[in-house]
Amino acid sequence: MTNVLRTINLSDASPITLRDIYDDNVIRSININQINGRFMVTEPFDDDDSVGGCVKIYPSSRGLQVAETKILKSFGSYGSLHGPSDAVFGYIRSKIWIADALNHRVLKINAKTYSVDANIKNKFYYPHALSLDLNTGGIFVKAYDDIYFGHGIIYHFDHNGSMINSFKYLSESDDSSSSESEEFVSSSSSGSFFPNLPSSSSMSYDHVRSRLWWVDQNTSYMVDLNNLQVQSYNLNSDGFARLYNITIEFSSGNALIIAEDRHADKFVLQMFRDNNALLASGYVEYD
Repeated sequence: MTNVLRTINLSDASPITLRDIYDDNVIRSININQINGRFMVTEPFDDDDSVGGCVKIYPSSRGLQVAETKILKSFGSYGSLHGPSDAVFGYIRSKIWIADALNHRVLKINAKTYSVDANIKNKFYYPHALSLDLNTGGIFVKAYDDIYFGHGIIYHFDHNGSMINSFKYLSESDDSSSSESEEFVSSSSSGSFFPNLPSSSSMSYDHVRSRLWWVDQNTSYMVDLNNLQVQSYNLNSDGFARLYNITIEFSSGNALIIAEDRHADKFVLQMFRDNNALLASGYVEYD
């Protein structure tokens, strides 16, 4: 299957097809440099469908060829990427952060020289989502605390890669008796591994209020970094079986979540900024 990376003109909702990029590999995440408009994707698999992958950085205007596409795969003595799951621009300090999932590490890369500034291996496993700390230039990492997906864990690192805090939570694979959990572990060496990992966009940071949000299975979480209190809200009683992506509406502080009900229908949910009330839900119709 061929994937298309497409630019949309939001003023009239029209696609800018001149900038279309076609790629036959699995694309797991996309991130945009807010300063120069370049964008970056993670590809966890190689051309032969084996786990390996790379990070690709594209110019802001494909049609004008502002810059050449850059492929990040091997880093000398630090070895090669193995199943990169997410990558974000640390544009405050000209860095690139990569969640190298199957190497159980996060790399901090110099965005100008593409050399490794830090190789973070802090006893976390399968890092799969990153969120930039816009206030400090640091990074939030969503991962697990052991190789068997025991508990979900969020790490907060400063811009140098030193740990500030960590937050454990009950993850979707804690029920080891479930068939999903068995598949989650046993598929770690095949192409079905990454679809079973939570989305790379399952975490989002509200830099206005210093609140970090993430979703896992049917629960949304929010930690206020001012008091380090984690607030969770289980949406099972509201009829939602699975939460996928989350983003923040900064003017209100409310979270917007892509969710699925028990019939596999998709919805957009709006959670109150204190993560203690579901404000609204809207059905998403798609083909």
